[in-house]
Amino acid sequence: MAAPNALLQVDLDAGESRIEEIAAEVEDRFVGGRGLGAYLVSFLPPEILPLQPTAGVALCIGPLAGLGIPGTARVTLSAKSPLTGTILDSNSGSAIAAILAAQGLRAIFLTGKAREPSYLLIKEGRAEVLSARELWGKPTAAAFEWLKKHHPSAAAMAIGPAGETGVLFANVICGDYGAFGRGGLGAVLGSKNIKALVFNPPYGYASSARTARDWKARIRELPLIKHGLTKYGTVPLLKLMAQLGMLYSSTHAERLRLSQEADSIETVAYGCGGCTVLCKRRSRKNNAPVKYQSLWALGAQNRELSIDMAQQAAALCDELGMDAVSAGSTLGCAKLLAERGLLDEEMREAVGMGLPVALEKIACREGPWRRLGEGSSRLAAACGDEGAASVVKGMELPGFDPRGVPELALSYATSNRGACHTRGVAPLDAIKDSFSTLDPRMVVGRVIEGQDWEAAMDTLMLCRFVAEGLGKEEAASLCSAGLGRAVGVEKLSLLGARVWNLERCYNLAAGIDPSQDSLPDALLTDPRHKAELRELLRNYYELRGWSPEGRPEPALLERLDLSNWTGVCEGPPSRQGAE
Repeated sequence: MAAPNALLQVDLDAGESRIEEIAAEVEDRFVGGRGLGAYLVSFLPPEILPLQPTAGVALCIGPLAGLGIPGTARVTLSAKSPLTGTILDSNSGSAIAAILAAQGLRAIFLTGKAREPSYLLIKEGRAEVLSARELWGKPTAAAFEWLKKHHPSAAAMAIGPAGETGVLFANVICGDYGAFGRGGLGAVLGSKNIKALVFNPPYGYASSARTARDWKARIRELPLIKHGLTKYGTVPLLKLMAQLGMLYSSTHAERLRLSQEADSIETVAYGCGGCTVLCKRRSRKNNAPVKYQSLWALGAQNRELSIDMAQQAAALCDELGMDAVSAGSTLGCAKLLAERGLLDEEMREAVGMGLPVALEKIACREGPWRRLGEGSSRLAAACGDEGAASVVKGMELPGFDPRGVPELALSYATSNRGACHTRGVAPLDAIKDSFSTLDPRMVVGRVIEGQDWEAAMDTLMLCRFVAEGLGKEEAASLCSAGLGRAVGVEKLSLLGARVWNLERCYNLAAGIDPSQDSLPDALLTDPRHKAELRELLRNYYELRGWSPEGRPEPALLERLDLSNWTGVCEGPPSRQGAE
């Protein structure tokens, strides 16, 4: 068993692993989750190709894991994104978090490439590389069935066929219905010949042994949780976005209405990693998660307004191991290019095959489908019409139209991992604020505050729904309980700013130009929107403490304890190895 909060380094080339103690200074500055993941990834040379063997991928938990408090059983995967070239993190709720905490591990860092298709068994603070030849090519459900048979008490995460073939928006699915969804993390694991990671609980492990009963009761009674998420999940957003005129297609010219009510799908409520909030929904028919973003991307985004068809397509994406948002957006982009006469005949025929066939072809990456597996930005560029892709920094936009919503537009434009609705002001708050007259600097201030706070919560690994329901002061109290020391809102915001600026520095060193802090051309056809975004960015850079060109100033980096960051961190992730 590892010492508490250890780092497990896994060299897949050699098939070996070793335990290292995370230095106290590193733990204090970057804690866990997204922050520790960004720190570990920052050791990779910025020019490294994301799918080459020497590229690394970090799996991190936070100090709240294992406490048994709702919203704290979360895990982060971090790497350099093959889709965007940016630093990337994605987090998911899973029982994996509590098992790693019980093993004494705060992080796992994988480098190299296994000699054959393999899976990792994480047991007693060690990693064993085992053959996955029987699993290679299998969809995720079949992979989990096999793994459950051979490791009955373990939790697992796996890639599907899309990750094996290198689809640049392949994701990683958890056996308990979570997913590391955006940016191509499944392709990163596939490039390392890793089909799955399996986490064996230690002897005598009991997931509820440390449950904090008072927090559990308080969180379940929060109005946002009790009367909103637990009762309905996120699916009702489809109807709300349609009513607000924010349900848009790949053309960005159509405001769509649903032909079928989303609540026609029979669902079962569940929670992440044993969370008792039960804010998620999965289909009673096929067990696949039912959520707003997937239904939007594979429904409205493709001008397919059948909720049943969109849900079936979303379930297929999970089986194939593909991010539904990027998959749907890429298909929507292909249809738009076909309408403009920019696809060759073979590609036009391929796109017209219908969603299920199209998704399976993309995952296989055969023939004309190889280009679709590279995402909409590369597809549109190859066809000579980059404006057809609805992306920021190469990542496809989520299902909230930012036009007329300044906070949302600025959040998308400045997100470190590309277009994202979880990197700033919550979409519904941004929409509500758009009905008020806000000074540009007030808009910018709210976005920066939201970005730093989200980064802090992703670092402590507290579910954003729970954090929002608690409010900042109560969320800080919960984080203090996990850290074992008092931390206030101000200190947590400083932590978030440190993580945000480290990500920004790495992106700049990796060649992500500040000119990419923008929105797709299709969203800036109105000159007023373009001028408004320019003014918001000018204020954003100033209030961030960045230069007019969008680069963090030395004084800011010194205040955030990042002044030694010179393009890539020096030395190994930990200097205090211990076997």
